[in-house]
Amino acid sequence: EDERRLKQKRCVRQTIVEGCLTVQSTKMKVLLLSLCIVISTQAIPVDYRKGLDLDNATNIWAFLVAGSKGYDNYRHQADVCHAYQLLLSRGVDENNIVTMFFDDVAHSSLNPYKSKLFNENGGDDVYTGVKKDYTGRDVSVENFLAVLRGDSDAVKGVGTGRVLAPGPRDSILVYFADHGAPGLVWFPARHGIIPSFLSGRQLQSVLVSLVGSGRAAAALVWVESCDAGSLLAALPPAAGVVGVAAAGGGEPSWACEYNDTLDAFLGDCFSGSWVGAAAGGGGRHRACNTGTRRAARPSRGC
Repeated sequence: EDERRLKQKRCVRQTIVEGCLTVQSTKMKVLLLSLCIVISTQAIPVDYRKGLDLDNATNIWAFLVAGSKGYDNYRHQADVCHAYQLLLSRGVDENNIVTMFFDDVAHSSLNPYKSKLFNENGGDDVYTGVKKDYTGRDVSVENFLAVLRGDSDAVKGVGTGRVLAPGPRDSILVYFADHGAPGLVWFPARHGIIPSFLSGRQLQSVLVSLVGSGRAAAALVWVESCDAGSLLAALPPAAGVVGVAAAGGGEPSWACEYNDTLDAFLGDCFSGSWVGAAAGGGGRHRACNTGTRRAARPSRGC
C-alpha cells in the first residue's frame, strides 16, 4: 500500500515530457508541440525542439476551468488562477484566455486573506488580475460546452459571453481542475441537488469536431482530477487532440501544499509539475515535495 501511494504521489517532469512526446508521435502539427513548449519549457529536452519554428507559431487559445465550488476545494480555483498568470507570463494574449470558476473561495468568510489565493506555500497571490468570465451559477456543463465549441449565441447574456474563437492554424489548451469519477468530471449541482457532470464522450465530440473540421489546428486537454485518464480514454488516436491526465482510471489525484493558516490544500501535485516547469522550476513544484507538514492526500469527493 505504501508503495502504491508513493507511486501515485510522484510528481515529476516526465509527465509533461510524455504528453509532448505523444503529440510528436501522432504527427500533429507544429502548433500543438509549440503549445507544450510554451507551457512547460523547462520540461522538454532541447532535442525535441529541433525543426520547430516558434517565431511563426500562431495563436494559442486557452480555456481554464475549475468545476468545483466551496472553500474545501480551494486548490482547484487556485490552480486555475495560477495557470492564468502563467499563460500571461509566457506571452499568451489575455483576450485568448477564457476562465470559468465559481469564485466563492477568494471572498469566503473562511479565507483569512480576502481577495487573495495562493497555489503554494510561500508563493505569490495568483488571484489578483485574473479576468473572470463565468462564475457562480454560470459554471455549468452547458456553458462549458458552448464556450468550447465557440457558440456565442448559447452564452449571450451569460457572464462575459466570451467563447473560444480559434482559427484553422491556432491551437487550443483546455485545463480542467475538479473532482472526477470513472468517465466524467463533476460540475456544481443544479439547484443544489441535481448532480451535474461532463462525460468523456461530450468532451470528445466537441474537440474532435473543432479539429476535424479545420476550425483549429490541434488541442491539448489537461485534466486534474481523480480518474482523469478514464475521461480522456474516449479521445481517438491521431485525431489532433491529446489528453494529459493527473491519474489513471481508478486512481486518485493528489492535493498538496497544506497550509495551517488557510486550513486548506493550496494546490494539486500533478498540475504543479507543469506550473513549476514553466515557471523555471525544472518540472518540480513545491507542492510535490514531501517536506510539507501534510504533504499530500487524495482529492476529497473522488
